[in-house]
This record gives sequence, structure tokens and C-alpha cells, in this order.
Amino acid sequence: MMKDVLVITRWFPNRYEPARCVFIKNLLDAQARYTRYNYTLISPVPLFPKINLPFVSKRFRNFARLDYKEQRNGYTVYRPRYFKLPHPLLKKLEWHTYLDSVLATIKKENLSFDLIHSHGLYPDGYVAVKLADYLGKPIVMHVHDSYFKKKYLVYREKIDRIMANSEKIIAVSNFQKEILIGVYPNYVTKISTIYNGIDIDKFEIGHYKKRDIVNLVFVGNLTDEKGVDILIQGIKLLQKHYNKTISLDIYGEGENKKRYQSMVNRLHLTNVIKFKGVINNEVLPQYLKEYSLFVLPSRYETFGVVLIEAMASGVPIVATRAGAIPEIVSSDEVGILVEPNNPRSLAEGIKKATNRHWNRERMRDYVQKFSLEHTAKKIEKIYNNILKINKKEDITYK
Repeated sequence: MMKDVLVITRWFPNRYEPARCVFIKNLLDAQARYTRYNYTLISPVPLFPKINLPFVSKRFRNFARLDYKEQRNGYTVYRPRYFKLPHPLLKKLEWHTYLDSVLATIKKENLSFDLIHSHGLYPDGYVAVKLADYLGKPIVMHVHDSYFKKKYLVYREKIDRIMANSEKIIAVSNFQKEILIGVYPNYVTKISTIYNGIDIDKFEIGHYKKRDIVNLVFVGNLTDEKGVDILIQGIKLLQKHYNKTISLDIYGEGENKKRYQSMVNRLHLTNVIKFKGVINNEVLPQYLKEYSLFVLPSRYETFGVVLIEAMASGVPIVATRAGAIPEIVSSDEVGILVEPNNPRSLAEGIKKATNRHWNRERMRDYVQKFSLEHTAKKIEKIYNNILKINKKEDITYK
């Protein structure tokens, strides 16, 4: 018989936020396709009335318009409402109403499962622990959280319990794994690295021709963590000391967008740098392949899925030696790494990359190890070990 997995996370796209944590949706799509398990996802959303209130953001008003149930290819998504406490000091109590919504959904839909897989530490992981205590099910904790130590300082007691009660803890990079082991050295045997993956077949190499204009692209959140300010300064240096015409398209939204736009205006770069807004993940492959270089000047990076997507499109990388980036861009055949927080180093890296011949087919070969199928099957092995399923056992494939 096929076993059943309950996935719990708030980090899941919806029709109003199609780009929200899309890597989790892509992973679950792949798990449903490539593994021998049935999946159900519960992704609670904050409870808000279906009326326009001036003090409620459009994002939160949209939560009220989401369907409770969505049938995807191979699994079902439930989005029960839970009462989200808006005050920062009350966030430590948020798990109560979150757990109530999950339990109510399980009861209402008569759900049964053999294992719980949580994406996100708090409140998702803590709710998974409470649920496991109540129902006697094992937990896989998937840690995507970027700033683990900051979260640990706020939710130490709860995270301690999550780590102690998880059968397996998945880190998305060796960089993140080392951070976890640094805090929890006694759990080294239960912490494993499984890289995020992409559906490589969705991406293709463009018919690239050498152009008079070097067109660069950045995709990500518009925050200082991603080094967008360094990117803008680096482009200014290139404009002064480079004999080629350059352009930069920035895709994404974030808290610092207005500040970055002001910076571009102040440096007289409005004809060079364009802010393109959020790009839907479904159309991203059609855009990426048209660029000369992908640039990611992060100060901190737990993984960086978009790096793989760029390489799958045959687009060389210029990125910083920050966080997990050197694990992903580990060959000079796919990209150039520069010093973080250094506009001059970034500008030199871009200049060097534009003067190099890149074998785009080789990039495509390199990225095969980051396929979603590979990621899904690695997670399946973890499930099998936890549930004591022998590889030779006759489990019907979907």
C-alpha cells in the first residue's frame, strides 16, 4: 500500500501571490510525480473578512478570497483560516490558532497520514510537533529559513522542541547545515543536506548571439540582503569605466524598492536600470534565456534557486562568495564569484564575464544534479527510512 504524507506550511503560492515560495510548490509537484507516496497539503491563511477596510492591506484582503480547497495534479491543497495575531509580541501565541485550523481540517476532511513534513520552523514546525504529539506521527523538518540564528533567539524554546522531536532535519545547503550543527551538535546524524531543485525541462538555452549591448538581469527580493544597492553602485562603476553599452533589468518587489529607485535616479541610471516588477515563475524561462549574464550580489544566501534556473537557461553567473552560493556556482565553467559588499569587485566580475567565451551546453549539463526529480527521490529515501520501508517492498507506483 502507498503511504500518506501530510505537508504543513504557510509558504505556498496562491493565485494572488503566484511567486510566493514557488520552490515548495515545485518540490511538491515533483514529489507527487516521482515518488511512491500520496500527499495532502494544509496551508493555513490568516482570517480576514471579505470587505474593504482601509487599515487592511490588499494582500491580507486577498486571503479572504482564496478557495478553501484546491485540487492540483497529484495532491490536494487545503487553505483553512486561522486567527493571526498582528502584534509582534503576540506572534509567540500564533501557533494556537494555526494548530486549531489544521486539526479542524484533518477532522472535517477525515484525513489520515503516516508522516508529517513541515516547511518552515515557526509556527509551521511547532504546529507539526504538537500535531505529532497528539496523533503519534513522525516529523520531517525542512528548514528553509534564511536567518536561523535570529529566529532561534526569538523562539529558542520552541525550536529546541522542534529539533528534538523531528526524525529528520533537512537543510537546503551545506552552509545552512553547518549553522544548524553549530547550534545543535548532538543532532549531527539527523541533519542532512538536500539541495532545492528545478524542473530543468522547463528551461532552454536561447539562440544567443553576441550583442552590442550587454544585457544583465537580476531576479529576487528587493532587499539589502540580496545586495541590490551594491548592484546599482557596481553598474555605475561599469558605466564610467567600460567601453560596452550595458543594461540591467531588475525583477522583483521588496521593502526597499523606492529607496533603490531613488538611488538609480540620483546616479543618473534611469536609462540603464529598469525595475520590471514581479515575474511569474511560469514565464521566467522565456525571459531568462535572452540575457547575457545573471547577477546576484547577495550579502547572505541560504541557497538561491534562481541561480540554477539561470544556468539551466545557459546564462552565466556573476555572484558573490556569500552563504551557499559557492556550493551552487562551484565551477568557473558556469560563473564568476566576487567579493560580497564590494561594488568594485562586482563590476570587475561583470566585465571579466562579458569578455569570456561560455559553453552554454556545458552549463546545462552541470545543472542536472539540481533536478527536482533528484531532490524528490532523496526525500523519498528519508521517508522510507523513517517508516521502515524496504526498497524491495512491493509498493505500487502512481
